[in-house]
Amino acid sequence: MSFAPPRSEAPAPAIGWDGSYWEGRVQSLASGDLVAALRSIDDGDTYAHCVRVGGLTVAIARRMGVESTERAYEAGLYHDLGKIAVPLPVLLKPGKLDEEERALIELHAEESARLLRAAGRHQLAGLVAEHHERLDGSGYPYGRREDELCLTGQIVGVADVYDALTSDRPYRPALSRRAAIEIMHKQAGAQLANRIVEALEDVLESEPMVEPAAKLAAALALLGPAMSDDYYTAYSMENA
Repeated sequence: MSFAPPRSEAPAPAIGWDGSYWEGRVQSLASGDLVAALRSIDDGDTYAHCVRVGGLTVAIARRMGVESTERAYEAGLYHDLGKIAVPLPVLLKPGKLDEEERALIELHAEESARLLRAAGRHQLAGLVAEHHERLDGSGYPYGRREDELCLTGQIVGVADVYDALTSDRPYRPALSRRAAIEIMHKQAGAQLANRIVEALEDVLESEPMVEPAAKLAAALALLGPAMSDDYYTAYSMENA
C-alpha cells in the first residue's frame, strides 16, 4: 500500500506547511489504524465532529431504510480523514479563508477517499468523496449533480452540515437546533436533498437520545476510541 503525502502542488509554505507535518500520521496510516490517524488531526474538534457525524449518519440511514448502516456509520466517521493533509493554521483560522487556503480545505474530501482506497476500503472511499457535493453541482471535489450522487454520501453531507452548524467554530458560535434546521431547509432542494433533511428532522424529534448519544460518544472518543466504540455499539443495539 502507498500512503504518500498529498500531491506536491497542495502544500503551501506561506501558511506553515513543512515536512514534519506528516510525522506520526504516516505511521498510523501505514499500520492501517485509521482511527489513530483521525485522532492525530489535533485541531481540537475534527475527531469528535467525525464521531458525532457518524452517529447522526447511521440514525438517518436507518430511518431512510439504508441497508448497510454499519458502512454508513464508517462513512460518517471517516469523512474528514483527509484533513490530515490540511495545515493546522488553515483548520484553526478564525477569519475568512483566502483563495489558497480554501483550495487546501477543499482537497480534504478527495484526500479522505484517497487514503481509504490506499487502506483497501474502496466502497467506503466512494461514499466519503461525495459529502461536499451538492444537488445543483455547486459542491466539490467533482461538481457532481443529484443524479450522480449516492444516497449514503448525501446523508453524510447532511449530517456534516448539521453538526457543523450546531458546533462552535473558530469564526462563530454554535447555532441552535432550530436555527440550523431552518438554514438547511432553505438549502434543501437546491443543495441538500429534501427527503434527507426531513429524515434528519424526524430523527431529532422522534428519537431524542440520538443527538445526545452522538455527543456523548464524541466526548468519550477524546478519552479513547475503544470507549466511544463500545458506547456507540451498545446504543445502536438498543435502538436497532
